Formats: sequence, C-alpha cells, structure tokens
Amino acid sequence: MGLVCPPTTGTPRLGAAPSPPLSATSPGEFERRVFDLRTKRCAARCAAAWADTSALSPGFGATVCLAAKLEREHRADQSLDQIERMLRRWPASPAKRPAWRHDLLHALRGIAGDYLEADAEGLDRLFTDEALEATRQFIREAKEFAPAIAEKSLFQALRNLWVVHSVQLFLRAPLALSPALFAYSMLYPWTDNCLDDLRLTRAEKIAFGDWLALRLTGVKAVPQDLHAEQVCRLVGMIEQLYPRPEFPDVYHSLQAIHQAQMRSLEQQDPSRTWDEHALLHLSIAKGGTSVLADACLVRGSLSDDEADFMFAYGALLQLLDDLQDLPDDLANGHMTIFTRQARFGPLDDVTTRLWAFTLTVLWSFSRFAAAQPGSLKSLIQDNFRLLILQTVARHREFFTPEFVRALEAASPVRFSYLARQEKVLADRYSQVSASIRQSRRIDSLFELLD
Repeated sequence: MGLVCPPTTGTPRLGAAPSPPLSATSPGEFERRVFDLRTKRCAARCAAAWADTSALSPGFGATVCLAAKLEREHRADQSLDQIERMLRRWPASPAKRPAWRHDLLHALRGIAGDYLEADAEGLDRLFTDEALEATRQFIREAKEFAPAIAEKSLFQALRNLWVVHSVQLFLRAPLALSPALFAYSMLYPWTDNCLDDLRLTRAEKIAFGDWLALRLTGVKAVPQDLHAEQVCRLVGMIEQLYPRPEFPDVYHSLQAIHQAQMRSLEQQDPSRTWDEHALLHLSIAKGGTSVLADACLVRGSLSDDEADFMFAYGALLQLLDDLQDLPDDLANGHMTIFTRQARFGPLDDVTTRLWAFTLTVLWSFSRFAAAQPGSLKSLIQDNFRLLILQTVARHREFFTPEFVRALEAASPVRFSYLARQEKVLADRYSQVSASIRQSRRIDSLFELLD
C-alpha cells in the first residue's frame, strides 16, 4: 500500500543518530518532528495492542447450521445471476442508465447482505448513490488521465478509493471524490507496482524513489520519463487542493508512507533472517501511514485521537492484506509475519491474533473508536471476518484441520462454496466482459457505470 519512494540522503533513517532537541529546529522542521513523534507513538501503540492479543482467543462467531448456509448460498447465487443479467442488459440510452445504476447498487447491496451479518443500517451507510457516483467519477477521470490504463491497475486504485469511503464515514465527511483523493488513489498503481515489479532492479526502484522523495518535499525535480511525468502531475493535484504552508500534515503523511514503503523493500530479500517483531513493525508502519495519508487528504489535518485510530485502522488493513497475499508472497520470496510463520508450522495462532486485533482496533483502541457508530464498525468487522474466512477456505493447507473446522462452523456459507467462488466469479466476469465488449463495443465493464 502507498507510495514508492525511499528516503533521500537528508531524511532520517531507522537506526540513525538521535535527532537534536525539538527546540533547536526551524518551525517547519519542528512540525515535521512533532508529526514523526506522533506517528512513532501510534506505531508503538499498535504493536502493544497486537502483543496484548496473544492471550486472547475470540471466537469467529456463532455456529451456522447447514440449512442456513445452503439458504445463503442459494440467495447469493440468485443475486449473482441477477447482476449478470443486469450487466448484459445495460441500456444503450443514456436516459435510462441512472435507474439501471440504482438497481445495480441495490443488487450489490443484496449480495453483500447475503454474506455479511451487518444490519441494514450498516449496509445503508456504504451502499449509497453518493458512493456510486464517486466511483463513476473516479473511473471517468482515470480514463482521462491514462486512456490505456489496465483494468487491474484501475481496480487497484479503486480499492484505495473504497478504503477512503470508510475513512470518510468515520470522519463524518461526505462520500465524495476530490482531486487530492483521486491523485493519491492513482499513485497506488503508478508507484506501488514499481516496488513489486520483478523486472526492475533494486537500484532502479531506489533511483525512481529518490526522485519522488524530492518531489514530495516540494522540489520540482525534472521527471525522467513519461511515467515520472504522470506521477508528478498527480502530486501536483494534491498541491493545488492543499497548499503546503497551510496543510503541512498532508505532506508529512505522504513522506511517512514513502519511507515506510522503501523500508518494506527489505522484505523482498529472501536471504535475510527476520524475527516477528521486526516484520510486524514494517507492516504496521506501511499500513498505518497509508491510511493516515488517506485521512489527512480527507480532512487536511487530524486530532491526536483521530490520527491514532486511522493509523491503527491502516495497520489492520495491511496485516489483513498480508494474510490474503500469503501464497503470492511465498512464491516471490517476500517475508511477512504470515510467510515467516508458514515456515515453522500452521497459521492458526497468528490468524486468531489478527482477528483479536481487528476487534481491538474497531471497538476499544481509542476514544475515537469507541465513539463511532456501532453499525459502521459492525459492517467493517463482518467484512474483515469474511476475508479471513475466505483465506482459510482457499488455503487450508496452512492451517490445522481442527482450526479449519472451527472457522467453517461459524462461516455464513460452506468453505467449499467460498473456496470456489473466486474462480466462479473470475470465469463469469470473463464471459460477461467478452460478450459485452463484442456487443457494446466497450473496453471494460467499468465503462458500464458511465
């Protein structure tokens, strides 16, 4: 998650000499160090909360009987059939599309309700016309910015936008797309993929990162190619909405995520020996600073309570991503707390800790968390729970049979159903895409939202 850019030679690194007292710095440097201290405190609190979950064994929910599972599967299949029919019947007339989009939103809300146990109020918070309109606007602007953008990159950027929507709900901000939020979400595929690109050498990644590090400090470093020029334009969109002198935390957060991302390059070294503590801190920093940047770009600045929660929320998202990415990370030799544990034995305990950490972050991590609407937290909790269940269902070989049985008992559907849904959805998407591309002459299903 986040930006790909390493610290420049003037940026403090892990293990660097102690910084001079805050009183001895310039006003700008003072603000930066205050921000850094707050971020370090957030990271330390997250690590402590993770450590405190070691003795906890929260259940994954009440047992769901087989009849209820089969009924949910039947409803989910019906909802998928309905959505496929709707996609194939996309109206050619622009005048009929608003009603079609509203019906599609209702169908998507229905299938979410089939899988999640959240009440109607929670679903109503997220499945709104405003959220759909922000998604539509994002797709249009992404196509204008990069007409040849791949579907995979567009979806990657949209994933951050949807995280932003949850941040906006927590901050009680409108579900809307600003130029800064568009830019930061687009920076995901434009920069993050460089970090994971196996075709690029470490030196090439660092060279690009050095350039971007300068750009994020406000230096108008000359872009070396079209890719860097596009990244420069995206940073410029943020600068237009948030002038640097008035919103220093926006840029402190962007620099924090780039530093965390570059430190995470070390996780790609298969020859390095890691302990869990070091890996945990890398994931906490990467995820925490990423969502902290999201929140700063929504609000401009945050209170201490808001920053604490947003950082912890981002750390939770990153750890969940690490669990989901387990097979790919193992194949690529990338080290996380989950791939490390997979070398020693089953992932039962670390996955249980992740679930306990989820409950802590959402319900009791801070005063800000405690004050949030229960329906919103329940919706996010149910979504995260389902993602954990999906991972276990698809990759049972990393867990003990007893753990798999216990989680399947609490699953809303059978694990065999969950495990095959990814392939079923991919096959149906491919078939529908091919049919609509031919009949409607469009390049992507995303264009149907226009």
